[in-house]
Formats: sequence, C-alpha cells, structure tokens
Amino acid sequence: MNKTIIEYKEPDSMYDYLFDQPKGKYNTNVKLSNEDKANGTRILCKEPYAQSLYNLYNKVENYDSIVSKDLNIGEVYEVSAISYNTKDRLVSCEEINSKTSVYVPYSELKEGESITSGKPFSVMITQNRKGVMYGSVKKCAKIVNFKKLDQYLTDGTIFDVKIINLIKGGFIAMFDDSLECFIPGAHAAANIIYDFNSYIGRTIKVMVDNYDQASNLYVVSHKKYIKNILPQKINDLEFGKKYQGKLTSQPTKFGIFVEFNEIFTGLIHIAEFDNYESFSKTVKQGDFIDIYITRVLVNDGNYKINLTLDPNKIDSINLAWSNYKTLLEGKEFDYSYDTDNQSIKIIDCNTGNDIVSINVPHELIKDSVFKKNKIKVIDVNVISKQIGFDFV
Repeated sequence: MNKTIIEYKEPDSMYDYLFDQPKGKYNTNVKLSNEDKANGTRILCKEPYAQSLYNLYNKVENYDSIVSKDLNIGEVYEVSAISYNTKDRLVSCEEINSKTSVYVPYSELKEGESITSGKPFSVMITQNRKGVMYGSVKKCAKIVNFKKLDQYLTDGTIFDVKIINLIKGGFIAMFDDSLECFIPGAHAAANIIYDFNSYIGRTIKVMVDNYDQASNLYVVSHKKYIKNILPQKINDLEFGKKYQGKLTSQPTKFGIFVEFNEIFTGLIHIAEFDNYESFSKTVKQGDFIDIYITRVLVNDGNYKINLTLDPNKIDSINLAWSNYKTLLEGKEFDYSYDTDNQSIKIIDCNTGNDIVSINVPHELIKDSVFKKNKIKVIDVNVISKQIGFDFV
C-alpha cells in the first residue's frame, strides 16, 4: 500500500526559535531518567514544554528502536519519503533503521516516483545543519556507479554510455545519468571519425579501459567492446547476403575500405574491379555502396574481411557453409557413422540424403555412436568450418 503524503510548509525560523537560545545549546533543566543520564542524553529544546515532551517520549512503546541519531556525512543510507515541502522543494524522509529525518531535493527524484511509491531509496548524506540532515540521490548514484565501473573493469562488463560533450582528445560521456567518463577520440568508433560533433547525444556500448587518477575519471572504449564481441559477431556474417557499406576513406591504390554493420571493416581489392581507375573517380569517402563478403581470413586473433561488389565472386565453399548454418543450426537430424573414414554424416530427415560429413575420430564418440538415434547441431562456425553437435 502506498504511503499517504502530507504536504506542509516549514516555518522559516523554527530551528532558531527552538534551539539557538543565548543561555547555551542544551536544556539542563529537564529531569532525565537514570538510564538517560547514564547514556549521556541531552535535551536541545529550550521551551517550557521540553519536560512534557521528554515525558511523552518515554511513554512511547519501543522508544529505544526509534531514537534519532546523527548520520555520517558522505555515507549512503536507505530512506523513505514522508512529506514534501512546497516552499523549499524538499522531500522529508526517514532513514530506515534509525528513523532520523533526512531532507532530499525534490528535483533529484525521477518524476517524484520515490515520493508516492513509498519504496525506500538510497541517498548520500551531504551536510548536517544544526542537527538537520540533508541527502542527495545524485551524489549517492555517483558513488554507487563509481564502484560499479571498478567492478566492470575487473569483470569486462559491457554497458551503455551517452556522449554529452566534446573535449580535447575525445568525449565526455555519462554513465547512468550520474557519472562522467572519458572516451578517447580514437576509441569512440570502429573506424576513423570525421565528424566528431555528430557523436554528441549518441548512446554507445563500451567497456572500461582503465582509471585515470589525474582526472579522477574512468576511461571507457567502444573499440575494446568491438574487439571483445568480434569473435562471436564475425561468425554471424553471411556469405551471399547483400550488405550496405560506407567508404571509410578515399579510394587507395590497394582498393576501397568499407565499413558495415557498425563494427566491421573490409577491403574491396583492386583486383575485384574491371576498371578500378574509372570506378574510383565516381566514389568518395562517406558514400554508401552494396557489398558482399567473399572470404574472412583469421590470423592470430585478427580478422581480414575481403569484399566484392559482384555476388558471383563469392567463395563457393564459404557460401555452402553459410547455407549449412541456416539449414542445420539448432535442429535435430538422423545420422550415420562411416567407420572407415571416421566421419558422421548428417542426413536430411525428409529426403534421406546426406547433407554434410563431419570428421570425428571414433575414440571421441565410441560411447555414443549407434546408441543415440539423432544428433542436434548446436553451432555452425562458417569461418573455421566446424560444426558443434550433441547426441540426443
């Protein structure tokens, strides 16, 4: 059930009126219980009714569980909203454990959701003015997210940031609307950026690269993200599919470099053209062209993508493996085992024809072959020409 929110206006001089008396900070005239004396309890209120208020508090059931206390500045606490001060635009809250009052700027709460929902939320205590605690949701989020990025650096977590500003050497980006990060200009995209201003306002995926102590900023990188996901994404490329690419530079003497799908860059070699000189005069950096993948070469974790404008020049073996991926992946099939050649033949259940053979040494599957009726294809890697499967 949602809490009922009471709107009130706080008197301008309430705290001065009650506490800032010339005779001293505490009221020593109130007769305390022996237990409170032993605990060093002190009474702030100087009004004649201070003794009556003290007596009333001592009659409250479970009084010990709701005694207010000072909260530590700079630390994070869970609070819940009680009311809203229209004059100062402050939300009056209670710290969950101690019931201490904490005032939070209304502007820091997202559309007032934490006021009306009654759900606890986190704040960082920013100041203590005459015993009155003030907290900040934004500063709390900054602390929490700073710790998150520290963990993300260790875990290699991928996350989103929004680019908000262009500065010397790169961009300032915001993580979770609360924590600023730095993106070097060369790490904000897969390829060379020619219009840095066009990136303002973009949300991109990044990974933490390092922490710069001098600027007290985490350095994040879109290129590190691309390098991390490339082994998986490269296997999703389809031979025979038409992609739209964009020229990353002017035509070179080697051919034309083209980026596509935001993370890949490939080369249309000069040998792919009947008249490269003539074609190169008709295109420029930033132009869009339709391309096809002919082959992908892997060398020590690095990928070289060869492209063509002509679908008839696609490598036939790669084209066949792209078809295997579409036909086989995630499906179950009958099979036979060729003992002499030590290979499994995947059989089309409808036609009975062999689709493809997989070389598998008998020693690896001797406990399963002939004991299971079918196999399920888990993965088809077009680049490495491998099929992952399991017996079912």
